[in-house]
Amino acid sequence: MKQILVLSDNDLERHVTEKILLSGLDEVKILSAAGTEQALDILKREKTDLFIADIPKFNLARCNMISSVQKLVPETPILVLSSGEQEHVSPVSYTHLTLPTILRV
Repeated sequence: MKQILVLSDNDLERHVTEKILLSGLDEVKILSAAGTEQALDILKREKTDLFIADIPKFNLARCNMISSVQKLVPETPILVLSSGEQEHVSPVSYTHLTLPTILRV
């Protein structure tokens, strides 16, 4: 079974994201983290096939956390969501991936 880790400080956003993923994907387990430390702990002990991180207004501490995740589990794709305005989003390299491609469902 594939596992997706969802990180968001906002309980409602995290819950809605989990429900959307569960309604659209079969045979997937959703792991949930309300904070950075919790997410890193989960990534250290669980095989994760996709990491979805909400970075509100592109919070610098969360951006640094993404770098840590890339070093910790370089094989895990990361999907970053941001509630900030487009001008707050740093230009980074983007790769076009879809969930079925990442999860091979």
